[in-house]
Amino acid sequence: MKKIFKELDLRNFLKSFFGITKDILIWPKGFFKIMPPSGGYGGPVLYLGLCFLIWGVLKSVTFFNPFFFLVALVSFFFSFLGSAILLFILRKVFEVPATYEGVFRITAYSSAVNLLSWIPLIGFLFSLYGLWIKLVGLETVYGVSKIQALVAVALSFIVFFIITLPIGGFIFIWA
Repeated sequence: MKKIFKELDLRNFLKSFFGITKDILIWPKGFFKIMPPSGGYGGPVLYLGLCFLIWGVLKSVTFFNPFFFLVALVSFFFSFLGSAILLFILRKVFEVPATYEGVFRITAYSSAVNLLSWIPLIGFLFSLYGLWIKLVGLETVYGVSKIQALVAVALSFIVFFIITLPIGGFIFIWA
């Protein structure tokens, strides 16, 4: 039986949110195999926002520092820029016929790891897993090799850091 992709459903919110999260974290290749690279921004934007909101609240409470909530908010908005940079690199360096919507959807759903990356001491490992999920997403949706995906993500991080450094890029290295 083939699984059908379902966007975040507001009518059955908790079941939908946790179902998507479980699929991404446990079965990323299968998730991205059935995820269409188009279909609108509503579900992915909401999912990304909720993951960053939860991360910001939990990290702020854990460390008694509201600064992390601000980091989450800035990270949410910078995800749009990061997706654009990644798209540019995929198209110009690897000539991948990617779309902004498809790359953004991969970025948004890869943020599922934020639900775990706030945990002290081991959160960094979940962040690395998030990087791997993004690589799997690029490989599955656009057919690039893992090496190409890794190079594209690494280059996009470098470009992103250079562009955002004057306006707070250091936040993302520190957090």
